[in-house]
Amino acid sequence: MEKGTEFIHSLPVNRVESRANSLGELIARINGL
Repeated sequence: MEKGTEFIHSLPVNRVESRANSLGELIARINGL
């Protein structure tokens, strides 16, 4: 039960992290210009 819920709760977090990483890369490119 616990492992299943942890997996489900980690999905949205992973999506947010991936968005933050892509946003960070975008900012890094803008700062590099």
